[in-house]
Amino acid sequence: MALAHFFFLGHLLVGYWFSETRQYDITWTTPFCIMTLRFIGLVMDVYDGQKPRDKLRPDQLQTAIVVPPSLLELVAFGLFFTGTLVGPQFSLARFRAFINGEYLDTDGNVPQSRYVFEIS
Repeated sequence: MALAHFFFLGHLLVGYWFSETRQYDITWTTPFCIMTLRFIGLVMDVYDGQKPRDKLRPDQLQTAIVVPPSLLELVAFGLFFTGTLVGPQFSLARFRAFINGEYLDTDGNVPQSRYVFEIS
């Protein structure tokens, strides 16, 4: 786990070093910072998934990954467009639930919002 922190944060800091300017820039480092946090969280969740379940806290039980992701799933999770540019941070367990359709209603449709906006 320490190696993941060193690798991801090291790569991010090297990127900051070579692309710094005297003003605030939104460059490749902004979404990469979000991805760095996402991948570090993924490493921690996979690490938690390898521990005995009775030694995990309730919040760790919700996010622990027992079956490590495949390369395709890793890329899909890491480069998921809406979560890469601005966030929010979410776990691979939540991403898997979204992909598996666990957030759909009983008919298999996207739930309708209670708040309906109308353009008149």
